[in-house]
Amino acid sequence: MLTTFFFSGDGGSFHAALRECTEFCWGDRRCIGMEVCRIREDLYRCRACCEWMKLGEEAELTNNMAACKYYELKEETVNIAISKPVTMSSKYPYINQTASNAVDNVLKCISAPYNAHTSLDFQPWIKIDLQAIYDVNKITIYNRQDCCGDRLHDVQVNIINNGTEASCGFYKGPADIGDQISVYCVSSAAGRYVLMKILSQPGIVEYLTVCEVQIFVDV
Repeated sequence: MLTTFFFSGDGGSFHAALRECTEFCWGDRRCIGMEVCRIREDLYRCRACCEWMKLGEEAELTNNMAACKYYELKEETVNIAISKPVTMSSKYPYINQTASNAVDNVLKCISAPYNAHTSLDFQPWIKIDLQAIYDVNKITIYNRQDCCGDRLHDVQVNIINNGTEASCGFYKGPADIGDQISVYCVSSAAGRYVLMKILSQPGIVEYLTVCEVQIFVDV
């Protein structure tokens, strides 16, 4: 059963409940799937998922509960982040974990040198320049796969256009080693830059480390 969702609707039949979510999902592209569960004989509940989604390295969305059915919506998107210019708040000084590693299209970061890694910063960040204005659909973050997965937490993802930042979404976390975090933007999330930042608490300095960042737009 879904534990993360942002819309719920009830109906007196399976199809009536499904219609509730279907109509909602037509107007909100954050909707990546719908689950319909039988609550009792005359009550079905549909829930739409998700503003963000976390998958393990080999995981997929499944549902083996007889009372529920899950429907995943298909996407027609392309990753435009590969080899784009990228900057970080700082660079980790001891191993060559450069900002460009975040957009090198290497998804298996088997050891530290494959990652993009900041130094200890207050609210460390990574910013990707798309070199043109795009309406961004989602951002997928591949967490580091060697250690310290829980360092990825409280991540704010913003779209920047003409110096103005707009929120795409937020991931609370913490993540695990090898997680893939997809943050789904609301409609009209258009801009040239994508900024991801850990919202550190006052007085706290932290690392931001990722294996890869993918930025998807509709085909």
